[in-house]
Amino acid sequence: MLKKLKNLTLYSKIVLIFSFIIFVTNIVLIILSHTLGTSSSQVSRLIFNCVQSLLMIAIILVPVFITKATHFKIPVPVEVVFVTFSAMHVILGEINEFYSKISWWDSLLHTMSGVLIGALGYIIINTVDASPNNEIKLTPLFSSFLIVIFAVSIGYFWEIFEWWADELFGSNMQRYLEEGSGTFGGGVPLVGHEALADTMKDMMLNLIGAVCMAIYGYFEMKRKKKGITSMSFERDLKVNGEDRNSKELDSNEQ
Repeated sequence: MLKKLKNLTLYSKIVLIFSFIIFVTNIVLIILSHTLGTSSSQVSRLIFNCVQSLLMIAIILVPVFITKATHFKIPVPVEVVFVTFSAMHVILGEINEFYSKISWWDSLLHTMSGVLIGALGYIIINTVDASPNNEIKLTPLFSSFLIVIFAVSIGYFWEIFEWWADELFGSNMQRYLEEGSGTFGGGVPLVGHEALADTMKDMMLNLIGAVCMAIYGYFEMKRKKKGITSMSFERDLKVNGEDRNSKELDSNEQ
């Protein structure tokens, strides 16, 4: 596993180490909570931070597992952008509470998520199209339609994740508690239409971001320009430290 980490960029390694330090720090504070007289709501916050830091670590390791499982390498720009976006959400937004401190932070990231997931969708489509066994070539219009569906679906599952996080840890990821009323068991829930406002806003912003990416991608594909819609995952020629081509040659000789 450690050998596979060398495939990560230096930037991802730095964020990985920082996330691990956050995790260890919160674990130590949980262990010392009784000695320090930490309240139950503060302990819940520490547990929440541990889960979030583990999530950040898992996100950073995604390229490693993808390369190992599929033998495709994640393009460096894609890795850097997605790690940065994830850090903006997990480390800054959740752990450092930017979502509560900066009113527009949540809207910014949900709009960005639609754009970035849309870009990822184009990369996946290009990778499939480049396969020698693929006989179906998607039109720019249909590709853009799939991009919107893909991004909105991911956004939908993210809202489910936020609901479960709030349910399990008493957090306020879905902003269903009144501002300034506290979180982790101490907040005052909103009632009726207002309780759904944040979730619906997030899903609409995600849709807007996805549509913007789809429109941009449509015209880029129509004009056959090189850009986001021409990027794809690169085939990793090495498997377990050996050249795949040499393996194929050996098998042919036999």
